[in-house]
Amino acid sequence: MPVNIHAINKIFEKKGINADIGIDTEDNDIIIFDSWDDYNKVRWIEKLYNQLPYGYSDEYISCSNCGKYIDTTPGYHGDIPAYDIFNDDILCEYCIRSQYEEEYLEHLTNNPKVALKTSIISPDRMEELGWTRLDEKYENGLHEFMNDKPEKVFEDIKIRYPGNDVIFDYSPSQFYIEFGVWIKPQESD
Repeated sequence: MPVNIHAINKIFEKKGINADIGIDTEDNDIIIFDSWDDYNKVRWIEKLYNQLPYGYSDEYISCSNCGKYIDTTPGYHGDIPAYDIFNDDILCEYCIRSQYEEEYLEHLTNNPKVALKTSIISPDRMEELGWTRLDEKYENGLHEFMNDKPEKVFEDIKIRYPGNDVIFDYSPSQFYIEFGVWIKPQESD
């Protein structure tokens, strides 16, 4: 049975339920509740719509560009979010890739305070765009000798690879973060 968003929203409004219904980034209908109590008031929706996906407002946010809901809760220690805060907007991976890829990469270029999310722009895509990932590993974390700092690494890379732009990527874990470096010859004007 197709979801009748208008009818469901009317029921929510009539019963005073704090919830919103929309589309997630996987193009599924989803209901976002503010509380467990609100979810319990409308459990009938699950039966009617055969397990309609739901979430809570502290786990989802909507993309500033397309309006689709983005799941912000990591699934495991190494999970890299598939959205970014960019140009004062929260953008999903699809909007960044399809409409803002060039601006997003410009924002990351030569900026050691931000890092590429490979869940948004894949390593294969970076290579297609002419970037090369250095075979070097840097770590910062809770264990001894995990004290690499992106700003110092950036300074070192600019000395060792003059005339190249630099982008960092990262891979999180429970107790440290590993990061890598992409370089690309600067384009001459």
